[in-house]
Amino acid sequence: MMRRFPPIQHAVRTAIFLLVCLVSVPAGAQNFTCTIANICTFSGSQSLWPAGSDSAPTIALSTDTDTGIRFPTAGEISFVLNGTETTEFTSTGWRINAVYLNFSTTAGAGGYGFRDNSGTVQFKDSGGAWTDVAAASSGAPASATFITQTANGTLSAEQALSSLSTGLMRVATTTGVITSLTDSAGLFANVSDESGSGALLGGTSPTIASPTVSGTIAGSPTASGVWIFANTGLTVQDTDASHELRLVPGSNLTADRTLTLTTGDAARTVTISGDATLDQGVATTSTPVFETVGVSDSNDSHFLRVETTSDLTADRQLTLVTGDAARTVTMSGDATISQDYSTTGTPSFNAFRPPQGRCTLTSATPVTTADVTAATTLYYALYGGNQITLYDGSTRWVQTSFAQLSITVPATTNTVYDVFVDYTAGTPALEAVAWTNDTTRATALALQNGVYVQTSDTDSLYVCSFRTTGVSGQTEDSFAKRYVWNYYNRVPRLMRVLEATNTWTYTTATYRQANGSTANQLDVVIGVAEVSIDIQLVVTHSSDTLNVGRNVAIGEDSTTTPVSGQLLALLGANLAATTYESHVTSLRLYPAVGRHYYVWLEKSEATGITTWRGDNGTPTDLQSGISGVIEG
Repeated sequence: MMRRFPPIQHAVRTAIFLLVCLVSVPAGAQNFTCTIANICTFSGSQSLWPAGSDSAPTIALSTDTDTGIRFPTAGEISFVLNGTETTEFTSTGWRINAVYLNFSTTAGAGGYGFRDNSGTVQFKDSGGAWTDVAAASSGAPASATFITQTANGTLSAEQALSSLSTGLMRVATTTGVITSLTDSAGLFANVSDESGSGALLGGTSPTIASPTVSGTIAGSPTASGVWIFANTGLTVQDTDASHELRLVPGSNLTADRTLTLTTGDAARTVTISGDATLDQGVATTSTPVFETVGVSDSNDSHFLRVETTSDLTADRQLTLVTGDAARTVTMSGDATISQDYSTTGTPSFNAFRPPQGRCTLTSATPVTTADVTAATTLYYALYGGNQITLYDGSTRWVQTSFAQLSITVPATTNTVYDVFVDYTAGTPALEAVAWTNDTTRATALALQNGVYVQTSDTDSLYVCSFRTTGVSGQTEDSFAKRYVWNYYNRVPRLMRVLEATNTWTYTTATYRQANGSTANQLDVVIGVAEVSIDIQLVVTHSSDTLNVGRNVAIGEDSTTTPVSGQLLALLGANLAATTYESHVTSLRLYPAVGRHYYVWLEKSEATGITTWRGDNGTPTDLQSGISGVIEG
């Protein structure tokens, strides 16, 4: 039986033993043996230890006796942790009996390195994730990116070259994706030129968009933009490619300039047999053909170009006959001359020309012949052309073409408007300005060179006036209500109201509106008081009593008082009872500006019964009514 000593006693015992061993070594001895039972043996220069076990390793801490180093058998060393062998070094390899092999300071799954995942070796980069290490035959994980000749079913992120078209290989640095460039467009779209300012060009007929060219271009390039060459010139080889013809600038320009060569639809040849200066008179004994002729101004700073702007069907000639004297033609604005023009003075084309349009309520119909009611859009339709002359607001009249214009009828009721064609934005547009009431403008018209324009806005040309009806946002142009009046291109506008009631009675010696109906009247709008109106009233009536006087008349803006200046007649005297009589009354006058209505009036002596007849039940034989005509 081995006797165990307390730790302190064991230590003292061991120290005494070592001391005795050292003292007992013979002088000059090379080999000696000293054994501490069950602990170790000192033999010459070696310390010999027992093999140890996992639970009691050969070398351990006194405070952790199952963690340390042991020697399982000859040629092997192993490390033990908490009674379990974790690492073993042998003559044939290094065996690790642990789940994780970490680097840096973090151990376990949170660190990075290698690990054993139930028999599968995995690796992890710093900040990465645990990934299977590929089998020994592949040498890398299957999820890694590979470039292979042909597809490999065991790989998940491969790029097989056999799937690409034959061409140059392009690698995207951000994604690693490989594509094949098979033509010049693909190649040069991915390769920058030397300066990095654009793409290279390739192929036999490349297309160049707005390049700056320095060097030599061979082949037949196609330019879709503006080519900019160095000021050394544009060089063209001669017919046998032995010399070069250079086109170079001969002066410093203050702005970009354009030299245009127009050949027409045919091959042309320009032959220059000597130096030529084309900034002065050019004389020829033949008939030269110029696309454009330019003349320098008085201080040689700008050019006046004379050019054609229309396609001719045959050769034409413009002849300027001055007579035997100097002549001056002054043009301060655009001018259109549609025929031969002759004058003994100095003509100026800064003049107004009436517009070729009419206000209407039907699109593309400048003159309507049927009633147009409940209209919500006012049109300025073309009439006899598409030209209009507008003041530029400061110095001159400008003639321009236009297409049909339109404007939405304002959302008001019973309101008169003036309509202008406005030129403020450089393009003709309609503008409506409301009146204060039916007879008073809120904004008076002004005259510019004798032409009506809008006050304080002289580039707005007055063209017409109109009135909204009792329904908001609507207007009307009908036989009964001529609510659209044109200042230019006026035509006769017919008016008519027929009474469809067979008969009615009224035997009172006071004027009233016929049949007591507000419909028995004509409505008009006048923009400028310079047109006349012509109205006729035809009425048939009778009385059951002899010698009963009866009258019909026309009232202006009144349902009780006839307007002065009309032709009137009193009928009924010395006529037998029930005899039909027909009254004809006419009125012709110049209305004031604004809206006016002309009323069919009637009255009879208060004796017996007077019968007034509308169509008497037979409109093809008898019809009473009021009619007229006005220019507008």
